[in-house]
Amino acid sequence: MGAGTELGDLALIEHALGQLWQKDGVTRTLSNDTYAKIGRLRGALARHADEVYGNLREPEQELARDMSGSA
Repeated sequence: MGAGTELGDLALIEHALGQLWQKDGVTRTLSNDTYAKIGRLRGALARHADEVYGNLREPEQELARDMSGSA
């Protein structure tokens, strides 16, 4: 998937770069291999959202589901 053609792509790029920096920033070398491991643009965001959601207590998860419209 490329970036730059959809609304919100810049935010996805910023998030993916932040994830890359967390993984590869120690060596100051951002690699395509790590980019693939974090799930590229949308995968990095989805993985991070799942991680945050998983760290919520049940009442907070329920609230998050209510806010997102998910059942």
